[in-house]
Amino acid sequence: MTRIDFENHFATADWFTFLRSQRNRVQELALSMPALKASVEDALLDLGASRIKAMDEAGIDVAILSLSAPRSRAVRAKRCA
Repeated sequence: MTRIDFENHFATADWFTFLRSQRNRVQELALSMPALKASVEDALLDLGASRIKAMDEAGIDVAILSLSAPRSRAVRAKRCA
């Protein structure tokens, strides 16, 4: 049986740069937690071997990726382009 992960998220460096350019306190807090920042940011940015290794270790065959970032639905496409 194929195991599919529907809750797998990613982000891009450009997305983090964009978020940091916004003056929203919630976003600033989410991006500045020292204990989590590096590991969370690294994991979201990783679309390579480490992500595949983690999937293999968890027995996941397929991952459906979605952009995971604060307020991603509220940003107009024009501002992200």
